[in-house]
Amino acid sequence: METFGVESPGYVVIRFLMYAGITIFFGSISLLRIILPRTAFVPAAGRDGVIDVRTAIAQRAMRWMGWSLIVLVVVTMLRLAAQHAAFFGSERWSQATMAPLLLQTVWGSGLLLAIATLAIAIAGWRAVQPPLLKWHTPGWVLLIASAGALAWSAAMSGHPAAADQQYVAMLVDALHVIGAGGWIGSLALMAGVAVPALRTTNGRADHDGIARLVAAFSPVALIFSAVLGATGIIASWRNIGTVNALWSSEYGLVLVRKLVVVAVVAGVGLYNWRWVLPRLGQPIGTSRLRRSATLELVAAGVVLAVTAVLVATSPP
Repeated sequence: METFGVESPGYVVIRFLMYAGITIFFGSISLLRIILPRTAFVPAAGRDGVIDVRTAIAQRAMRWMGWSLIVLVVVTMLRLAAQHAAFFGSERWSQATMAPLLLQTVWGSGLLLAIATLAIAIAGWRAVQPPLLKWHTPGWVLLIASAGALAWSAAMSGHPAAADQQYVAMLVDALHVIGAGGWIGSLALMAGVAVPALRTTNGRADHDGIARLVAAFSPVALIFSAVLGATGIIASWRNIGTVNALWSSEYGLVLVRKLVVVAVVAGVGLYNWRWVLPRLGQPIGTSRLRRSATLELVAAGVVLAVTAVLVATSPP
């Protein structure tokens, strides 16, 4: 523990799980609040034993959201333990070590914000459980507010905390987190929740429903990916300063690796646009969508892993 630091593999894994949890949380909100309302599913509950597929999707998405909140609660505690170990080594927790860590650093303020936000998010999640399809409820207000606060708390634990224009840098970073969560998270919920529900809920694959769902998802993904790309460019330029730093510094080299994997994700998105979307509504389109979505999610997971390394790498 004496050599444990912010770049240690264990801490990198903790940050990766934090980003993954936030991403799934944002994706759940995006699917339930933005994508599903834009999709024309005809309610069929109570007729000849046919299940309303929108309700089935909503219930599964809420379960994913619940698991993401559990992961974030555990990860938040692990982050505190890891940061304490990085600062104080094997010294036991005490008021003398915890007080300055939590109350005298931007990182500590961000962690306290995350703890309070998760409590609010859990309250919101519990509040929207009974009326799954009643969107305008206090529970959803709590969930959406907590999503923004989680993004801000993540920004407080990275490079923006040491930037000259601290609050501007944090805003850019928080928007970057929102863009990633809205894009990658929505894709994860589409691939893991919505499409499987449309393939299995009523005993047959609803290929037309999948096509309508993807049509609703595509503009949402485009907007979030644009936010992700724009804020990524701003944050990268702020941190490296010069093009030469891309290959002459450790931070730049890690950033280049991230950009390469992001290019793979973008390439899969282009494939979806050119060769998958025109075939949706048919079995072959659904099959291609499953393969391409899986590949895109694997690449996106690598992006999150590289990001977990990047945020602990000192800029040049």
